[in-house]
Amino acid sequence: MISMVASNWSMISLLQYVCGFLGCLCYSISVNWGNLGASVLIGEVLAVWPLISLSFVSGGGVFAGLKWLKTSDLPRVLWRPHTSVLYRLLHGEEALLVNKVVTYFEEYNEVNVKNFHLSQVRPSPRLNVFDTNDYELFMPEIPGSLQGSVSKENDAATEALTRYFRSELHRRKMVWRPLKEEQMFLDFWVNHGDNYEWVEPDQDPAEMAVLESMCVPTKE
Repeated sequence: MISMVASNWSMISLLQYVCGFLGCLCYSISVNWGNLGASVLIGEVLAVWPLISLSFVSGGGVFAGLKWLKTSDLPRVLWRPHTSVLYRLLHGEEALLVNKVVTYFEEYNEVNVKNFHLSQVRPSPRLNVFDTNDYELFMPEIPGSLQGSVSKENDAATEALTRYFRSELHRRKMVWRPLKEEQMFLDFWVNHGDNYEWVEPDQDPAEMAVLESMCVPTKE
C-alpha cells in the first residue's frame, strides 16, 4: 500500500511538470496564431525548437536531481547498492515515508544507544500499534503465543517488529542505516578511546532514578 501510494505520487508530480510545460507552449501558440501566419508561426517554432527541447531536458534534469537529493541521505534507511536511478526517482516518496516509520519505531519503541537513558522514565509504549496524527497503524500477523511477563512480551514484540521491518525494507530494495551513535560507539572501542574526550552525560543517573520513582504509582 505504501509503495503504491508513493509511486503514484511521484508519477503525478512528473505529469504535473510535463503538463504545465506543454500547457504554456500551447497557450503561446494559440495567442500568436491569429497575429502571425501559419507558415511563419511554424517556422518560428521550428527555429526555437532546439531551445525548447534543451529547456525541457534541463528542467527534467533539475526535477530529477532535486528528487535524488531529497532521498539520497536519509537518516535511517538507505537504498541497496546497484539499485537503478530510475527506481530511486520513482520510489523517492516511498523512501521518505518508510524513513518516518522506522524513525518513529526506533524513537518510541526500541531501546538503543540513542534513547536508552529514557527507557525507564516514561510509560511503556504499545509495541504493536503506531499512533500519530490521529492515525493508527497495526502490525500484521502479530504472534499470539507470546508468554511470560510484560517485559518479555515487549522484547518479543520488538524483535518481531524488527524482523518485519527488515523484510519490508528488503522487499523495497532498502537497507537499515546504522545509527551515528552506534558507529561512534564501535569506533570508540575499536580505537581504544583514542581521539575521544569524556563529557558529562545529558541526563544524570540520579535524576533518572527520581523520574522513575515519580512515574511509578504509589500504593495506598
